[in-house]
Amino acid sequence: MLPRLLAVIFFLLISSLLSAQEYPDYLLHKPFAIQCYGVDSFFDKVLVKYDSAKAFNEIERLERWTDSKEDHELKYAFKLLKFNYAIWRKNHDNDFVEINLPKLIKELHETKMSFLEAQALNLFAGYYWVDYKKFSLAFENSLAAYNIYSKFSDQEFPLKSQF
Repeated sequence: MLPRLLAVIFFLLISSLLSAQEYPDYLLHKPFAIQCYGVDSFFDKVLVKYDSAKAFNEIERLERWTDSKEDHELKYAFKLLKFNYAIWRKNHDNDFVEINLPKLIKELHETKMSFLEAQALNLFAGYYWVDYKKFSLAFENSLAAYNIYSKFSDQEFPLKSQF
């Protein structure tokens, strides 16, 4: 009985070590359709377990890593994840989001990262939909996101079904 228990524990330990990647190499230089789900799963599996300081540190570490790997789209996907996390933690009346997300949207537009720009605009729209005083801003951002993502197929931009 004891050897079997030790074997199971050993198997579980090895499995967890093999599945725990310090960096998500499998997302590097992949199309948006793959990266968006990988980044979302990172949010669901990792960030919800952390306090906000550790979560922001983890995202910034991933941003630096993607920068060193020269995957700029993945870097911006993680930047966007930071805002997603900030909204999830605090919801509306969030100065960090209201000041910095428009800057990120502008950067995404200037660097012609349309998939991420549409995702960022939709995130901003969702942020504003919570506050009844800001419905017009929510609508403007939703429309701007639609004007971008409507040009892509479902395969290129699988988030269409969620927007």
